[in-house]
Amino acid sequence: MPAPSTRRAVALVTLGCARNEVDSEELAARLALDGWDVVAEPASADAVLVNTCGFVDAAKKDSIDTLLAAAEVRDSGRPRAVVAVGCLAERYGAELAAALPEADAVLGFDAYDDIGGRLRSVVDGDRPTAHQPRDRRRRLPVTPIDPTVPVGTTLQFAATGLFSDGSTMFLNALATWASSDEVVATVSDSLDTKGLTAAHSPGTTVISATFDGVTGVTTLTVTP
Repeated sequence: MPAPSTRRAVALVTLGCARNEVDSEELAARLALDGWDVVAEPASADAVLVNTCGFVDAAKKDSIDTLLAAAEVRDSGRPRAVVAVGCLAERYGAELAAALPEADAVLGFDAYDDIGGRLRSVVDGDRPTAHQPRDRRRRLPVTPIDPTVPVGTTLQFAATGLFSDGSTMFLNALATWASSDEVVATVSDSLDTKGLTAAHSPGTTVISATFDGVTGVTTLTVTP
């Protein structure tokens, strides 16, 4: 670990969902091990790391506004660098970097393993070429598959993202849930109960979960 005199400070700003909170905790731990002190105020930092969200338009705007605000603070003298990470940075990469020159760097998920070194390089004046995004989405299966339940019961469905790099992610809270026939059954899209289905009358309905343009479905049969 670097000596105290060589340690630098970073302000880590987290936007969006609980997943980003977890990612920020991991980033903070990696930065601390690599000689960075995590501070609350951008004006007290050598760098501002904005963990962006790109899930909905409002979140994208919030992320961009936060990066611009950090750049204004940087232009007053400190911090020395503003860096975008997170979902918006991963999803748009070079496109975001071109549209937002106020950010000193746009780093994708592949940079996380060496985030301390990458951030130090940017503070020292390096302006890395942003990555070209790749579509990692593959499938979004919904389970249980084609279940049958009696009227008056509830059933919890789950949506798990399967990505082209072999990784998986539990996406219940991030997916948008729907039932094709709400007379037969309704499915909750409320944050605390997403995917919870209530059977109302005999018949069949398609239960769907959609995340980032990918939809998974399963057929629910309701019996008397």
